[in-house]
Amino acid sequence: MSSVEEDIIIYKLPGEKLGLGLRFEGGSRANECVRHLYVQCTAESSPAAKTKCTWPGGLRAGDEILLISGKNVKKLTRLDCVRALKGNDIIIY
Repeated sequence: MSSVEEDIIIYKLPGEKLGLGLRFEGGSRANECVRHLYVQCTAESSPAAKTKCTWPGGLRAGDEILLISGKNVKKLTRLDCVRALKGNDIIIY
């Protein structure tokens, strides 16, 4: 498994679904922060599936999301993560 960290920008139109399935570790209580956030899947032809990465295959199941638009995932609740990912021009790390 690779430990490469890279900025990934996902461009989506207003109202367009991201097409990114998520798997959370921790943060099951409303005020509890997430420990880890992983890509579970990407929908075919979605903005998430069309992202460009330096590694082959783009975003895929098991990739860990560390930051969302500069916000550390470990300082966010599940709801905060979902809200942040609903924005436009999302940057994930």
